[in-house]
Amino acid sequence: MRKLRVAVPAGIGDFSWIWSKLSTIKDAMWEFFPPDAFPYRTKQYVDLLPNCKGSLGQHTYPDILFWGGHHSSKTWKELVNSYEEDDIIYLEANKHLEAGKPLADFLPDLGTNYHYGFNLVDEPRLAYRYDNRPVLGFHMASIRGIRAWNAWMPETWAEFLVMFRKANPDWTFVALGGQWDIDTLQELKGRLPEDFPLIDLVGKTTISEAIRILDEVDYYIGFSSGLNVIRNVLDKPCTALWPKHQVGLMYSHVDPRAINDRSYTGYVYDTPERIYLRIKPKIRSIVRPEVAVCGSL
Repeated sequence: MRKLRVAVPAGIGDFSWIWSKLSTIKDAMWEFFPPDAFPYRTKQYVDLLPNCKGSLGQHTYPDILFWGGHHSSKTWKELVNSYEEDDIIYLEANKHLEAGKPLADFLPDLGTNYHYGFNLVDEPRLAYRYDNRPVLGFHMASIRGIRAWNAWMPETWAEFLVMFRKANPDWTFVALGGQWDIDTLQELKGRLPEDFPLIDLVGKTTISEAIRILDEVDYYIGFSSGLNVIRNVLDKPCTALWPKHQVGLMYSHVDPRAINDRSYTGYVYDTPERIYLRIKPKIRSIVRPEVAVCGSL
């Protein structure tokens, strides 16, 4: 079995798009090198994948672009042949996708596995439901990230969630994200009614727990991030909210089937009412099945 080493960008989404292509290669063992930088999520993610090992690299995203420019091959076969056998291959799909080009056209000699699996340890189903209600998972990002990308501030999220609950009073709400998102979450709590059925899991989950939750919630909406990419990998209905400067990426990374049946939709940030009305038809169609026994996804 051939062993291949690949340096990848820092984000889970950035890596996931690469793995959707490389996971179609049979009889290979992989060592991936995300950058040695906070918050170290991608290495943990890599370690949950079959035939994969995560290690920390000493490169930056500009390094990947630089070396990629020296190995500007169109196909995987050409790319591998441009490196020596023991070299680390520098690889990113971001520029391709940001230009609005489909993921299937990246390294076109490889297939595209939009819904790859994980090696998750069997564990009890996470106890966050109230009375077996349907659940909306959501992710807001940090105040710093919101300001940088002109995304929804906590007051806008509060308006959206209150509107959603008024129309769907039987739903429970689960907030997801990293510790760096606590500022947004705490302000949101201060803005919501005291009886609002909100479960705070921001900064409280491992990567494997986050994957499990994303597999279990009935619908998901959030800031464009690795969480939404994982939800797409799991082939579950969701909406991603995007900044204007990433419009090309909004649909280019997604399984065309999910786009066609509207199980995935992406929107540039708009008013809470407009976003809710766009997801309303899908929310109406959700009939939650009986929860399956946890295992490998």
